[in-house]
Amino acid sequence: MKFKVRIIFNVFLLIVFSYAIYEAVAKMARGAEIFPLMLAIPGFILVAVQLFLEIHSRVKGVEMRSEGFVDLSLDNNASDRDTLLISGRMLLWILCFYLAIYIVGFKVAVIAFFLLYLRWEARGRWITIISLTGLSCYGIFFHFEKFMSIHWPDSLLGKWVNVPWLF
Repeated sequence: MKFKVRIIFNVFLLIVFSYAIYEAVAKMARGAEIFPLMLAIPGFILVAVQLFLEIHSRVKGVEMRSEGFVDLSLDNNASDRDTLLISGRMLLWILCFYLAIYIVGFKVAVIAFFLLYLRWEARGRWITIISLTGLSCYGIFFHFEKFMSIHWPDSLLGKWVNVPWLF
């Protein structure tokens, strides 16, 4: 069961990365395709290698170790129910992050996501949480927006509240 799920997931990711490469090359203006290609090409290569290793280990009859491979930090004896619960929890975090981006904007959502995720899911120490959140704030507020002239789209809350530096 786990082997089939991993194969299906890897094939799904290959399709997603292939589509991203196609969209970048075929439909984006010259120069605009650089960012999607910088993400999609390495992602495609890494997933292809992972898929090859999964299939190769199955053919050889060797169970893949979890160290160094895509896994949810579960041991190989974990039940499918536990694996699905952890995967579902991660998916819920991502969906909530996207919802927060839509409602409060990218800048506020990233700060809130870092604080909440690192505290409750990763159970990090406050010094680590504050340090990583501070670094992400620097990246968002100064590096991306000021140096690279990347402006984030308006949020739902940003249309009602006029605080341009925050939303």
